[in-house]
Amino acid sequence: MIHVENVSISLSKLKNILILSEQREILTNIIRHFTLVVDELCPKGHLSIVDASDDFPFLKQHSNVYINSQMSQEVFDKLLEELENRKIQPKSTETFVIIPDLAVFLDVFAKQAESFKLLYTEGPRYGLHFVIAGLKSTFFKTDSIIKLLKDDIDTALIGLRMYDQSLVKHKEVSREAELDKDQLYFYNKGNYQKVKIIYQEEIGE
Repeated sequence: MIHVENVSISLSKLKNILILSEQREILTNIIRHFTLVVDELCPKGHLSIVDASDDFPFLKQHSNVYINSQMSQEVFDKLLEELENRKIQPKSTETFVIIPDLAVFLDVFAKQAESFKLLYTEGPRYGLHFVIAGLKSTFFKTDSIIKLLKDDIDTALIGLRMYDQSLVKHKEVSREAELDKDQLYFYNKGNYQKVKIIYQEEIGE
């Protein structure tokens, strides 16, 4: 189980994870927190960072594989190969492919949308999970990858008021309190709750 404060995720039922906020600072902190949680509490968790923007080098210390912009073009070929290998010979290792900047990812990998869709939909059954972080504004784009992400939100870490987003259903109203910087909503399969995370004022290399 992966724990976020007093909540948990069953790895056997986990698909992919979406990270959402209106502020880049908050988004970055949630990504960092997630890498720490997996690294400490998931012994068989393998982290691969696909940093197509080169803006997240500080995540390298918490990852098993760090892929910068120069290497990122090869990532789908390697992931597709890994998926096929796991279909033949399953692995107990859960691999989390973290995409820390959805907007840049869309620009760089627009021509590989079909490969991404295959990995995104089939990967979780074989222990390959995507963790995709994006600003709320990115989800207003008309894009086949965006549509896939919005249509298939199973688990999410949301760093803004529920009332201020429309990606997942909620019961909040306009009087909903603003979140503190060390708070987020943990959404899982239709349910959600507010939790605290580790907040770091300045994140860098």
